[in-house]
Amino acid sequence: MNTRFLTPEVSVSAAGVLGIHQGFDVTGYLDTRPWQYCGSGALYFHDPAPAMDAFFEEGVHYVGYSKMDVNSLVEKFLYYTRERKDLGAKIREEAFKYVKAHHTAKHRIKAVFDILDGKDVKSVQYLNDIKNNVNL
Repeated sequence: MNTRFLTPEVSVSAAGVLGIHQGFDVTGYLDTRPWQYCGSGALYFHDPAPAMDAFFEEGVHYVGYSKMDVNSLVEKFLYYTRERKDLGAKIREEAFKYVKAHHTAKHRIKAVFDILDGKDVKSVQYLNDIKNNVNL
């Protein structure tokens, strides 16, 4: 069985999901996992990465931890899953709502078709564009 298709069930039932930036410093590149996990209701932990900050807000959509520092990860994990479950639950909810509002396949496909139709498409994928109410 391909467990890839169990992402929503596993993500939402886990205390947290760990993301690690693989070191690809390609402007605007970010693996699909943050959207998958946040979009399925996970409490997502990720190390610092410029691309992550371009799309998500730390402390609102995900929990950041210090790169290559397992103590930082454990400390944050315990804080958001045991000491302050309420904050962990809030981050889960905000991330879920954010992804559903701005980062679904429907949003991507609409942008592609609008471009193909010759429409002037502005980016609403980046966090700053969303905050500045740039519309498609």
